[in-house]
Parts: sequence; structure tokens; C-alpha cells
Amino acid sequence: MRCGIGGVARYTVMTDQGQDRPALRRGPDPEEEALEWLVRLTSGDVGADERARFARWHAEPGHAAAYDEARLLWEGIGQVFSAPDNVVVLRPPVRSIRSWGRQAAAIAACVAVFGLAGQQYIRFWQYDATTRGSARGTETLADGSRIELNTGSALDVAYSGRDRRVTLARGEAFFNVKRDPARPFIIKAGSGEVRVLGTAFSVERSGEGARVTVIRGKVRVEAAGKYVDLVPNQQVRFDGGPPQAVRGVDAGKLLAWSEGRLVFEKRPLGEVVAAIDRYYPGMIILDNEKAAKKSVDAVVHLDRIDEWLGSLEKSQDVTLRRGAGIVYIS
Repeated sequence: MRCGIGGVARYTVMTDQGQDRPALRRGPDPEEEALEWLVRLTSGDVGADERARFARWHAEPGHAAAYDEARLLWEGIGQVFSAPDNVVVLRPPVRSIRSWGRQAAAIAACVAVFGLAGQQYIRFWQYDATTRGSARGTETLADGSRIELNTGSALDVAYSGRDRRVTLARGEAFFNVKRDPARPFIIKAGSGEVRVLGTAFSVERSGEGARVTVIRGKVRVEAAGKYVDLVPNQQVRFDGGPPQAVRGVDAGKLLAWSEGRLVFEKRPLGEVVAAIDRYYPGMIILDNEKAAKKSVDAVVHLDRIDEWLGSLEKSQDVTLRRGAGIVYIS
């Protein structure tokens, strides 16, 4: 398909309808393969097996450089279609984009015009606040209540004289709500609602369900015509039906992400790395089955992830390789 930007003719590659994830071409051009890998890896639906295949491809001669170029180009497109002011974007901007071939430029230009604009509206611009990639963000509402958005989250806010309403479209948010007995604070998440007056708690949405964790105050969770009340260090979830059994938790540890850190106690290293990966502005691949099963304790500061990764070589007897935004642990 042909398109034009600024009077310059461009071309884009179209796939057959219904093929959401076409098979990768194994041709001789690493630049095309790098673009295809980048599209897959940013789709948000990449399993461990596919990450391992990518790691093998990335290790081949010339592929790391091609992927680095593709990533620079992709991030540069994000500047052209920059998010509006109400979208939380915490990644630093790319300072320059190197030209690396007509095919990449053509694909990138047309994707930018016909793909990214629509995709960004669907994923980001239609909401009052969102986070993308590894970013987290903070929103202060009109009444002084604060919302900490975890990675990959989106919400809408609607205040009126009777109540304060927030709709959590996806992801997880930590709420620190200013007390106002005349106007309850109501969070809609999937098939349920959370009602509070003034408290601190988290809502993590999953499909039509959600998980609610309270760190301070009292919260009422309503779903399918039933409700439960939560107090500090309690958690409940619902999934299309009424709230399930309330369970006790250490809310401070579970919600430590809202303060910029993650806390793990006797968790497999593979699980720890997977949890940290969502906050890393790139990709972390753990390809060491023995190390992945080791039980570890860790406190990871989210602004110092690279520092923690570097410590693994000594503490866990693994090897780290870095390149093009990827940390490969073997």
C-alpha cells in the first residue's frame, strides 16, 4: 500500500486479514527481521519460549546492531506522535534517529501515519491518564486525592457534586483518597465497584475482575449484588461473580511498587526477574534454568534496576550480557 508524508511517497507492508501474528520471515535481511521482532515484542503478548527464540536470533552476527537501529527508529516515531499532556510518559526522549535503509523508513513512516495514531488513541489518548511500557505515573485529582498508576494502566475520572468516580480500564492503581463524607469515592473495575470515603488501597484489574488490597482505612467491594468490607492488610478479588473470600496479606510489601520498590521473600529468581521486567525500559531475559529456580530475598529499587541486575553475577553465579536495550542472563 502506498502513502505519502510531506510529499514523499512511502510504502507499507500489509498482512492477510486475520493474521495477527504472522510467521517471521527467515530471509537474509536482518533489518526486516529486526522490525518484525520489535513489533512482536511490543505487542504485550510474548511468552517465555518466544523470548528465548528472540535471544537466539539476537545473538547471531549483525542482529544486535539491526535490532538497535530498529528500536531507535521505533522510539523516534513515538516522538512524532507524542502523547497529549494528560498521558503519563516517563521515558526519556530519543535524541536522534539514524537512517538505515529505504525499507525500514518506508515501513516506519506508513505505520506511523496509519497504525500508530489509531493504536495510540485506542491504548492511550481516549483515557484521562495512562502509563505505557515500563513507566509508572502519578495523578493528583481536583480534591487532592492521589493516584499512583502502575505499568500498563489506564483510567478515567468523573467528579460531580454527589460523588467522585474513577473507572480503571486496565492495569493497577494505588489510591490515596482525601476524606469527604459528602462525596464517596467510587472505583469501577470490570464487573465490580470499590467504595470509600478516605483511605489508601490498590485496585488491580484483570479482565472483568479485579483484586483489591487495603493498606489504610476501610473499603467496601461490591460485585454481583454482594459486598465485603476490607480493613488494612486485607485483600479480596472478584471475577464476574461476587467477591471471593477475604484473605490477610502484607499490604506494605505487595504495594511497595507505589513507593518505587519491589520486595521479595523466598521467591524463585525466575519469578523475581519476570516481575522486575515490567518496570525495565527494555527487556530482561533469564536463560538459566538452574538459576531461575533458586529462592532469593530481594528489595529492588525501580530506579536502580541495572544496579541490582549487576549484583546477580556475584550472588547467583550467572553471566550478564547487555545490548540494544536487552539484558541477557545465562
